[in-house]
Amino acid sequence: MTDILLLFFALPVAITILSIIGETLIHSPIKIAGITFSILLIITFSIADETYLIYTILYTILSYAAAWLTAQWIKNQNEDNCLNQLIQTTNAENLINTQNTSTNQLNNITNNTNCNCRRRF
Repeated sequence: MTDILLLFFALPVAITILSIIGETLIHSPIKIAGITFSILLIITFSIADETYLIYTILYTILSYAAAWLTAQWIKNQNEDNCLNQLIQTTNAENLINTQNTSTNQLNNITNNTNCNCRRRF
């Protein structure tokens, strides 16, 4: 009974959590899956037998999926921040153009809203 709970509840939850944490540190889902696979493969052949190799492969797929979803979520969060900053910059430029304010104020506003994102073109 304890092996069933370990295989179907504890290990998948732990691998998912560790994959999410690893993705935020390493930023590469394939590396996270490779690390997970290598650790589980060592555990499979040192503690268990070859029948647990199927679980190792399934947990590696789970690890990759969790890391990939985390990477996509982080990427979308960064894109939303850049989009909001671009909208604020555009609104500030329009406001300055309509009020005929000095260009120094425009430069101060646009320089403060740099999102440091890479170009997507």
